[in-house]
This record gives sequence, structure tokens and C-alpha cells, in this order.
Amino acid sequence: MIALGRLEQKYSKAVCSLTTVATLSREGKKLIQQYLQETADSLEGLPFKLHDFGAHAASTEETAAIGGLAHLVNFQGTDIIATIVAGRRYYYAPILPHPYGRVFNSRSRAKYDDELEPGA
Repeated sequence: MIALGRLEQKYSKAVCSLTTVATLSREGKKLIQQYLQETADSLEGLPFKLHDFGAHAASTEETAAIGGLAHLVNFQGTDIIATIVAGRRYYYAPILPHPYGRVFNSRSRAKYDDELEPGA
């Protein structure tokens, strides 16, 4: 029973989490594409419209890297160092940090008040 539990844990870590991340980012990409087609002149920039902040919830650098790489199946932007390093090391991928500069999530922006927001 212990061996089965460890196998299940490794399977969950190596397969389930990354396929979930890849699937969710794919569904997000389809939704973003739909709304861009309805409201924008082009799909320009679509590969950078959904940014991965999954490293905040990852338990290790390895899981942050795996989740980030799964997200990069559908999008091209990341600033997660573990993802960039793993992509270059294991896949020889020319992964670069986000081309539009540092991207902030709502938690990192929430610490500033409205008066300081422009300088954040």
C-alpha cells in the first residue's frame, strides 16, 4: 500500500498538475481569443495575454518550474525564474522574461494606495 501511495503521489505531481495547468491555460486562451475577436482589431499579443502567477502557490521550485512550463504550452510570457531556467536547461527553449517588462499580480499591487499607484 505504501508503494502505491508513493506512485500515486509521483503521478499526481508529474502528470495531473501539469495537465491541469496546461488545460486551464488553453481554455483561458480560447476565451481571450473569443473576446479579442469580438472587441479588438486583431489577435496581436494573444500569446502574452494570460500571465502565470502559479509559482506563488507552488510548494517547491520544481513544481513552480513544471507548472510554468505547462502554462507556456499555450502562452509565451513568464517571469518565473524557475520556469526560465528549466525550459532552457531541459528543453533548450529560448524562453525569455516577459517582453513588456515586469508583470504584477493583484497582490503585489494591492500594497500601494491610489496616491502612490503611478510610481509603483
